[in-house]
Amino acid sequence: QEANKILLRQQFGTEEDLFGKNDNWVFDIDKTEHQQVLFFDVLGLEPRKVGKNGLPSVDKEFKEFYAPKSDDGKYLETSIEEVELFAQYGELKQLFNSFMKAFYKKLFTSEDMRRDGRLRPSFKYLTIVTGRTGASDPSLQNVPQRSKMAKPVKRQFITKPGSIYVKADFSSHETRNWGIASGEDRLAESYIKGMTERNKFRIKDVTTPEEWEEFSKHMKQFDLHVINCGLFYGLKPEEVTKPIRSKVKTTAFGVLYGMAAPRLAATLKISEEEAQQLIDTLFEKFPDGSAYITITHKQAQTYLVCVSGIGRVRHMWGYLHTDRGVQGGM
Repeated sequence: QEANKILLRQQFGTEEDLFGKNDNWVFDIDKTEHQQVLFFDVLGLEPRKVGKNGLPSVDKEFKEFYAPKSDDGKYLETSIEEVELFAQYGELKQLFNSFMKAFYKKLFTSEDMRRDGRLRPSFKYLTIVTGRTGASDPSLQNVPQRSKMAKPVKRQFITKPGSIYVKADFSSHETRNWGIASGEDRLAESYIKGMTERNKFRIKDVTTPEEWEEFSKHMKQFDLHVINCGLFYGLKPEEVTKPIRSKVKTTAFGVLYGMAAPRLAATLKISEEEAQQLIDTLFEKFPDGSAYITITHKQAQTYLVCVSGIGRVRHMWGYLHTDRGVQGGM
């Protein structure tokens, strides 16, 4: 309301209209200028940085600073309520526009999809730089999975009567391939233990909820990332928490995709020193896997080309550039 009054005075020189009413409303949270008035003029918050338009930015960094979250995704007591609500609104708006509004538009504009109410994305392979598959128009791989706000999106996907929903997914696909390509014995041993234990339960024929609970509890100790928590922090499986497991998992995946300490620190919201320590620990615990990464980097820098295990060639011309940021992108 206070921001609205300021905007009325800026636009019309007064809060009242021709009839003396002062209940006119012009404030729009989606307009950048109005966000500026609310957060910096009314609430008096200090800008974190200036955007390309020369105005203080209310981007992701701004939201994370004034509405920080704990490791379990809950807002801390230090959060500014208005920024917290603004961040939640942004998430909801993105979900609505990308996964509800866009999906329904697709269903009603495509003749094929309109007939049976099913979404069919276009799948691609060769254009994905990492070699993975991708889907577009719509991009179903980006459908949110676990957040509370994601539930309405996931509920759009249902089965017909008499059918069940089955989801197929790779398990730790990147780290498995890393172990195979590098010949990392320690990584292979971890997976073999898990496979052996899982097969025992398959033979046992797990059916009741109690047996499934026993199975899940037993298998937790053979989860690769839980095992890595033991290697990184000396923790027993029952001592590993979700935030610690997530930190170790992000380190492993991040290093495989070329993430250095500064970016890993920003992703995990930790210091660069701790991030570098995590990377060093990973390299120490998996020496053969680490040697594979180091050799691959050196070959790419020397010959300006990188060839994957299935023969996909990527040219590394960026190493000829003098900008370290471009070299880092390689």
